[in-house]
Amino acid sequence: MDKRDYASVEVSKDKLLVLVNRDEKTLSEKVFSNTRSGHRAIARHLGGRPTRVIMEATGVYYLDLAIFLCEQEEVEVTVLNPKVSRHYAIATLKRAKNDSVDAKVLLDYVMTRPFVPFNPPSEAAYKLRAISRKIRSITGDCARTRSQLHAEKSTIETPKSVIRASERSIRNDEKTIKMLTDEALKIVTGDPKLKRELEILDSVPGVASGGAVQILGELKTLPAHLSTRQVVAFAGLDPVEYKSGSSVNKRKGISKRGSKNLRVALYMAALAAVRHDPHVRAFHEHLKARGKVPIVALIAVCRKLLHSIWGMLKNNETFDSEKFYRLPVISPSTVISAP
Repeated sequence: MDKRDYASVEVSKDKLLVLVNRDEKTLSEKVFSNTRSGHRAIARHLGGRPTRVIMEATGVYYLDLAIFLCEQEEVEVTVLNPKVSRHYAIATLKRAKNDSVDAKVLLDYVMTRPFVPFNPPSEAAYKLRAISRKIRSITGDCARTRSQLHAEKSTIETPKSVIRASERSIRNDEKTIKMLTDEALKIVTGDPKLKRELEILDSVPGVASGGAVQILGELKTLPAHLSTRQVVAFAGLDPVEYKSGSSVNKRKGISKRGSKNLRVALYMAALAAVRHDPHVRAFHEHLKARGKVPIVALIAVCRKLLHSIWGMLKNNETFDSEKFYRLPVISPSTVISAP
């Protein structure tokens, strides 16, 4: 007989609703504050018994609790994608949606489905991801302000104060980006493993230091045991098909159901690599010659770059253009002499 307890935690910004199944009986739900004292109270509520705890990856509000519970003896934690739990609720014919129903759905899931433990990455990896995402956000704001400034300067009717405000905003954004980038590099250089991995990413054509920080910040929070296929799915670069019978046949695309931050960083790297690396450019041209439209060929380059990067990080190897795509050998007999 399984003597293990099961618990689900419905996470929100301020509170945590906990439901426990003990000795095959579901106890009354309890609500705790989403604070460090509330986390300690949940640990006491679990009673030091062997317990499997499940929660959703709700923004960042779950993170401190998940890490705290992972540090407790006898407690195993799994973190579920909210889309999985929602589809599971639909599949089990749950019509209502509220905190109590969601907690029951999660509890049923952890008791009946295979358990995948949550292994929190290092503190440095989380800090790097937070900084890299903030850099990307501010970079987008700065780009939009530049576009606005261009439009403002195109007419003499724009007040000088508006132009100065836009210019000041751009300067402040650039200053903040530099400060955050320096802090990210400081975190990386303070960790020998991260430092080596940044050097590996810097060897990839098209990946500048800023792009390397973005990509590393996303990949270092993933479990190291993930397959390349799973990492591609995390980036939302996995191809999807929507077809049924003879009447439903939508054009195949990518899922876009993963990390947008990683996907954008890879896209920018692919654009630069196609321009500057002959092997990557040859692969891109090869795909177009097979009938792929340019954007589809470029997405394929993104996916292949991610394949390469994940393998490089696993094997501690720098980028090898020949392994990425071998250039076709031109036979002397095919060379046509000039008349």
